[in-house]
Amino acid sequence: MQDFFTNDLLIHANQNAVMAILANPRKLIEWDPEIQSISEDKHGHRFIILRTNSALNPREQMTISVKKNTVIYHSTEGRVAYDVIFSLITEENGTAVTEQVLLDSASVKGLPVKLLAPIAKHAFMINLTNLATFVERWALMEDGEAK
Repeated sequence: MQDFFTNDLLIHANQNAVMAILANPRKLIEWDPEIQSISEDKHGHRFIILRTNSALNPREQMTISVKKNTVIYHSTEGRVAYDVIFSLITEENGTAVTEQVLLDSASVKGLPVKLLAPIAKHAFMINLTNLATFVERWALMEDGEAK
């Protein structure tokens, strides 16, 4: 795997709320507008994601793993295989999220990776901002229901 780019963003919600959304593949459709559908394999371990035809990976298979303060999306079976590692750190005003994207070197042969990097970084940052908006609204609704 080779480092492709990294984005950072502060989400104004607690770490548990951010983790709950990131760890739930069904919620991806709420903050990634390219996703058209998500389906699970029969064991519930892998997810098939269908995106708009303009996406670099119109179809991909994803697994999600969760560790202490990290959520990892591992994507295969698309044009480009990649990992997205979300590292979460509790801050005074919310949760600092670092999104690191790694590419499978074998899957990018022949692609102009250096040209694609700023475009992909920008697109992923838009989705990270969408995630922040979604989590912050979701956390407010959860807090409102708890009261």
